[in-house]
Amino acid sequence: VHAITSLAFPSVSTGAHGYPVIEAARTAISAVADALAFTSHLNHVRFVLFDKATLKAFVVAGKEFTALKARSSTHDSLTGLGNSRTLLADLDRLLKTSEQRVAFYLMDMDDFKRVNDMHGHQVGDHVLRITAQVLSRRNSSYRMGGDEFAMVAATTGRAEALGLGESICAEIAHLVFKERPNLKVAVSIGVVLSPDDATTTEEVLRIADVALYRAKADGGNSVRTYVESSAKRA
Repeated sequence: VHAITSLAFPSVSTGAHGYPVIEAARTAISAVADALAFTSHLNHVRFVLFDKATLKAFVVAGKEFTALKARSSTHDSLTGLGNSRTLLADLDRLLKTSEQRVAFYLMDMDDFKRVNDMHGHQVGDHVLRITAQVLSRRNSSYRMGGDEFAMVAATTGRAEALGLGESICAEIAHLVFKERPNLKVAVSIGVVLSPDDATTTEEVLRIADVALYRAKADGGNSVRTYVESSAKRA
């Protein structure tokens, strides 16, 4: 990619609409330049007269880039799910305002390193995207990073929460990848109920990790609640 040597403004009158249009163009061009990592060169950009179609293209590009930047702060770029920042905000809000029990699911792909090592990271990314689709069809879902996901759902109690977790495990275990028919993946899930097991975001996350560890220790491809994990540790 060559450095930007010139960018353009359209020929506009100095009437009531001139200044806002110029400022919109300036914002758009700044955003495009930022996207191309040319921010440091903006002081050297030469502005010339250009047609309105070109300006429109810059404005559209600027708006799209601005929207993308805003979304990237709250969503995972690979899967489109909410990111950990969004999860923390949503979970904190639900724990404080929900009139129903809240079930929190912390999930981790089983032996995912093997998938990347044997099939490559491109296939691994595809697996993560498909897993995200499975989760997003059910409830508010998030990618915490790497091969770790989370989900939040209203529930009537522990039996229903476990049932949902088990259905997720089953669906992921039965995924078929057309280009890799021998590829099988699985997920382990730790479940926490609020207010039954915890009432704060910090405590929910901490004990969900305990339940997830137990699910993995028991062989993976399974769901464990905090109550079960505590009993086994005792």
